[in-house]
Amino acid sequence: MNSKRRYFSFGESARMAFETLLANKLRSALTVLGVFIAVVVLVMVFSIMYGVDADLRAQLDQYGTDTLFVFKFEPGIHVGRLPQELRMRKPLNYEDAEAIREERLRSRKSAWNWIPRALRRARRRLFPRRATVARRSQGAV
Repeated sequence: MNSKRRYFSFGESARMAFETLLANKLRSALTVLGVFIAVVVLVMVFSIMYGVDADLRAQLDQYGTDTLFVFKFEPGIHVGRLPQELRMRKPLNYEDAEAIREERLRSRKSAWNWIPRALRRARRRLFPRRATVARRSQGAV
């Protein structure tokens, strides 16, 4: 066994690296070119993805929060033939749209009437003292 150990300094390692680069100029240039092309492609792909995402979000924001989409068939990609039940559905017409609109308005009104009652009940349950004091003060006025 050789008891001598050889330690490399940073300067010697750097010198050896530069000698290798100079000896293999073409390989070094192609490696640098490959890394450069990979970085450019990655930046381009992420930029395109960000642009498509921003455009799609902007288009969907135009519809607002209370827009309802109704389809004759389930949206998405279908493999094979659709079941007969789906194929035999009648097309939607204006009267169907009006019925959906009326139902939405009715459910919105009932939801807005229900929320304050539920909040009052929850407040009484969570803060029984405050609700009692509030009721007493209302009766005294």
